Amino acid sequence: MNFDCHPPSVARALALTLSLAALAPPVHAALPSITNVTNFTAALPAGGNGARPTSPLTEAADGYLYSRARSGGGTVLNSQQGGTDAVFFRIRNDGSGFELLASGPTTVAPTSTRWIGASDGYLYSPGPSTGLIQRYRHGTTTAWEDFFTGSSGYILSILESDNLFFLTANTGSALSSLSLDGSVETLLRATGSSSATDGSSPHYMIRGSDGRLYGLQSSGGSGGSGTLFSMNRDGSDYRVLQNFNSLSTGYQNASAIKPLIEASDGKLYGINYNGSGGDVAGGAIYRIDKDGSNYELIYGFATNTDRGGYNPNTLFQAQDGHIYISTINGGANRGGTILRYRIDEGVLELLYTFEALTGPAQNNIWTNPTTGVTAVVNAAINGGSNAAGRNPYHLMQASTGQFYGAAMLGGSHGWGTLFRFEPGDEVALDAMLNDIAPEMLGFGVNSGYQDSATVAVGNSITLYWNTRGVAGCTASSNEPGSAWSGSKAAKANTSVTAVSVAPVQAGTWTYTLTCRPQSPNHANVSAFITVNAAPAVTQPEAVGNGGGGGALGWLLAPLAVLGLACRRRRACASL
Repeated sequence: MNFDCHPPSVARALALTLSLAALAPPVHAALPSITNVTNFTAALPAGGNGARPTSPLTEAADGYLYSRARSGGGTVLNSQQGGTDAVFFRIRNDGSGFELLASGPTTVAPTSTRWIGASDGYLYSPGPSTGLIQRYRHGTTTAWEDFFTGSSGYILSILESDNLFFLTANTGSALSSLSLDGSVETLLRATGSSSATDGSSPHYMIRGSDGRLYGLQSSGGSGGSGTLFSMNRDGSDYRVLQNFNSLSTGYQNASAIKPLIEASDGKLYGINYNGSGGDVAGGAIYRIDKDGSNYELIYGFATNTDRGGYNPNTLFQAQDGHIYISTINGGANRGGTILRYRIDEGVLELLYTFEALTGPAQNNIWTNPTTGVTAVVNAAINGGSNAAGRNPYHLMQASTGQFYGAAMLGGSHGWGTLFRFEPGDEVALDAMLNDIAPEMLGFGVNSGYQDSATVAVGNSITLYWNTRGVAGCTASSNEPGSAWSGSKAAKANTSVTAVSVAPVQAGTWTYTLTCRPQSPNHANVSAFITVNAAPAVTQPEAVGNGGGGGALGWLLAPLAVLGLACRRRRACASL
């Protein structure tokens, strides 16, 4: 703040306020965290809200997130799964307002994990029988309705693009398009048998920024473990971009919910759910150029020994530009993890490890409907309770920017949860999963990272910094009572961190930023700038001649600051 604009008494009060603020404890950056949104109870006498949610949360045009729990509805706990009735539900995209829409047979909602929210406001999903697509729109349909039945086998995924639906089907390895009204289906390509060198069993497709379709097949190819392919939207110019091998890249497995994206850097990023041994036994994260060149294994998951987890099942690029991945299993507590890949840095971070089950299971005595005999639910299905859930089957980002997911186990009853995830702005010291040396990409005044500045006490300068491969940063200064102190966020993306700081005492001060590495194999990195803080020049009291002395003070203030800066330069030059 510029004290020149105020009488001396006000200036002194403001200076005191700034000094007190500088002495306040620093606000520490937040670590990634999970907040429980909904606990699933399984069947209860008054009606259960579900159990074991294994379908994705899918946002529809109405702003609600829709999903399905595989069991646990109804009033009688009559199965090992928490009840025989499936549950169809929704929550608002702010995490509130859990609403049970239907409870009953497993057909109450599609069992597929590949729902989409389409532009017409409907949810669409592969159906339970050959060639079937079902749809639902709240307030329009009272239940999921059959929309289309084709002849291409069980449909595994639906993509809406260019005013068409694009479908993958397992029988005949068919790739086809469908008009949005469901009236015209066009076979684009039948890729062949499981031994086909160009791959077979397509199960997922996306549209690239170049207009081509990119997809995954779970078998065939020269490595026998599936392929990554591309083709024009009419099925022409089909190309195999990558042949997967179970030992070196992992299987291309249809179990993953969202296994392929094109990121903002124009590259394709994908996950393989599992492998057959070695570094990829528990799956892999990879990237590749859209022409099939520059394949890179970003990370291979071992099995239970991998603290990063294993069996990755969801991958997406969030609004912050980073790629987020959830794994179902593994990690330190064997309950799954959430990871983040920073594209600009090439850093893969372990953000969150799901908790162990520390409490007793609740509502876990079931009655066999045939014999009437009661028994305890198998511990592998409900082995206990915890605060936020365990074994995440899905992670997504709503249009509000909030992250939400579903955990199959844990929570207050042990039957699973819906949770909100906060990435935070700092990570644990050992978060890095790939060993990258920390770097201070820039630290200084203004966006040009100038290494010095001259400013009057009470006025602000803006400090910018950008880092790579760091877990967190700490600010320090030799200025007594400096506001430049405490924990600072370690940001590293196309947008850097910026903080305004006002010196509180006149003098020449050093402002330092020290950042800790994510990998224990490296040392801290630091940088500093020099701040020349001139005394605050206040407007003199107006005396005589209508306050002309005050105007003179305004004219002399900039000259005083300039004179001090010049004297400091001469003093430095003489050393």
